[in-house]
Amino acid sequence: ATARRLGLKTEASHRFERGSDRAMARTAADLAAELIARLAGGEVAAGVLDSNPEMPAPREIAFSLARLSAFVGCAIPSEFAVKVLAALELAPRVAGDTVTCTVPPWRMDLELAEDLYEEVLRHFGYENVPSELPSAAVKPGRRLGSWPLTERARDALAGVGAAEAFTYSFVSEAAEAAAAGSPLAERGGIVAVANPLSARMAVMRRSLLAGLAEAAGGNLRRGAESVLLGEVGRVFFARDGAVAEEERLALALAGSVGDWDAVRAADFLDLKGVVEAVLSELGVTATEWRPASAAVLAAGEGAEVGQNGRVIAVAGRFADAAAALDLPAPVWVAEIDLTAAATAAHVPAFEPLPRFPAVAADLTVRHKLALHYAELVAAVTAAGPAWLESVSPVVRYRGEGVAPDEVKTTVRLIYRHPERSLTQDEVNAAHFALMDRLGRELAVSFS
Repeated sequence: ATARRLGLKTEASHRFERGSDRAMARTAADLAAELIARLAGGEVAAGVLDSNPEMPAPREIAFSLARLSAFVGCAIPSEFAVKVLAALELAPRVAGDTVTCTVPPWRMDLELAEDLYEEVLRHFGYENVPSELPSAAVKPGRRLGSWPLTERARDALAGVGAAEAFTYSFVSEAAEAAAAGSPLAERGGIVAVANPLSARMAVMRRSLLAGLAEAAGGNLRRGAESVLLGEVGRVFFARDGAVAEEERLALALAGSVGDWDAVRAADFLDLKGVVEAVLSELGVTATEWRPASAAVLAAGEGAEVGQNGRVIAVAGRFADAAAALDLPAPVWVAEIDLTAAATAAHVPAFEPLPRFPAVAADLTVRHKLALHYAELVAAVTAAGPAWLESVSPVVRYRGEGVAPDEVKTTVRLIYRHPERSLTQDEVNAAHFALMDRLGRELAVSFS
C-alpha cells in the first residue's frame, strides 16, 4: 500500500507486497547485529526496540477427511494425511472426521482447506490418483429462444457458399433511408439512439440491406472479383411505445459469376437461385415470386416473395438512389423474414433410386408476357399425369416471329412410372392431352 501511495517501486516492496513472515523480523535484526559485531567490530547494545511487539494469532484451517478424499477422487488414508501435515509443522489435531491445523507464520501460501488438500496430494502422488471421469446425471442441453432458427439460417448461408458477414446494428440516417423503401422495413418506426457514438450510429437498423450492400461494395473496391455475402441478424422497430425485434437473413451478390471459361456479370437469376436454395434449406415452401415496386430496389429489377398473402422476402438490384453508400458496381441484394421459417420443419426425406427409365419430352409454349413462369409450371403440373416427375426450364425466346407482347418458353417434362417402364404411346397420349388442356385453360399455342 505504501509503495502504491508513493509511486515508488523497490526491491523491498516487490518482496514484501507478496507477504512476509513478521516473526522473522527479530531473527533478522539479531543476525544483522551479530554480523556487525563480528565483521565490523561493533558493540551490541542491550535490549530490543519493537514498534509493534504484539504478534498476530496464528491462523487455523480446519477440513474434513471425507471431503479430502472426495476432492482428490480416491480414498486418502487419514493416518497418511495426518502424518504429512505433522511433517510440515502444521500441528494437526484430529477430532472425528475434522482435522484442524495451525499455520506457521512462514506459510503465507496456506489460506484455504484446498491448500492443505494440495499439500497432502503432493506427497500422496498425482500418479496414484485414478483417471476417471466424474459421473453426471444430466440430460443433453438444447438451444432456447431464436437460436435454433438462426443456426439453421447460418447453415443455409453456408450451403449456398456465402461468406458470413457481421455489420453494425447502429447505422446512419442516410443508410437507414437507403434501405427504408422495402416492405420488410416498413413494419414500424425508426428507433433513434439516445447517445450515439457518432452520426454513423445514430439509429437502429430496420433492414440488413444497407450494411451488407456497403460491405459488398467495400470488398469490390479492394479488388474482389466475385462477392457473395450473407448475414443473419436482428432489425429493430418502434411499435406502440416499445422496441420490437425481428430475425432476418440477408444476401449480397456482386461482381462476376460462372466458371473460368464462362465468366459473366451476376444478374437477377443468379440471385434468385441463391434465394430459392436458402428458402428450400429453411423449409419454406409454397412461395410466390412477383414483380416488386419497392424503392429500395431498382425499377424493373426486383421481386418480392409472398407466402399466404404476406411478403416474406425481397430480392433485386440495390437501387441507384442509394448513392449515400457509394457502391462501385451493381449489387444484388435479398432480405428474408425468418419468421416464415420459424415453424417450418426441414426434415430430409429419403427417396429410393428410380428402378425404371425416364422419358424426356420438350414442350414449347407461346404465351403472353403477362403469364408468369410459375403459373405456367403450375398449370403444366396440374394437367400432367401422376407420373409426370418434373418440369424444368430450357429456354425463353423473344425475337423474330414472336409478337412484342409474347414469348416462347420451352420446358422439359420428365415422365417416369414408379412401377413399370412407360411405352412411347403412353407418353405421347399423356403429352398431347396435357397440351390440349393447356391450350384450353391458358389460351396458349404451341407453334
